[in-house]
Amino acid sequence: MLQMIDVLMGIVVFILEKQHKAFELQRTNITLDVKCDLIYRVLIEENNLDIFHDRVTLYRWEGKAEKAKQVEFSQFTGDFIMSKTKYDVLELAKLAQIRLEYPDAKAKVYREKMGYRRQLRKLFGYLDELDGKGRNSYQ
Repeated sequence: MLQMIDVLMGIVVFILEKQHKAFELQRTNITLDVKCDLIYRVLIEENNLDIFHDRVTLYRWEGKAEKAKQVEFSQFTGDFIMSKTKYDVLELAKLAQIRLEYPDAKAKVYREKMGYRRQLRKLFGYLDELDGKGRNSYQ
């Protein structure tokens, strides 16, 4: 249970600190790429995003104010979802073009052509998305 709470807190902190912005600036950072993709896949699964919005309560205390103000988590997730979606559309277009050139290739070929080293799950998600199955269907 403690590990699950740690994972959920990690997702919240990643989004609050806008760590996806660091990935936008440095696309070669594989660790940030994998984290962004994992968090995105968790949030888009079924109604997880709605659950996060309903169940994550944040408060902001600003200096001399007597009370902390409640802040909606949805204020932070929108930027992350938009950024990741924009990135994914570009990657999907690139992969679709590669698939046209190599229609019967194995995942290894696509991974090499896309420049992915540790992003095999992301590749499988993209392939399934191109096939109309959905991002998390390969699991």
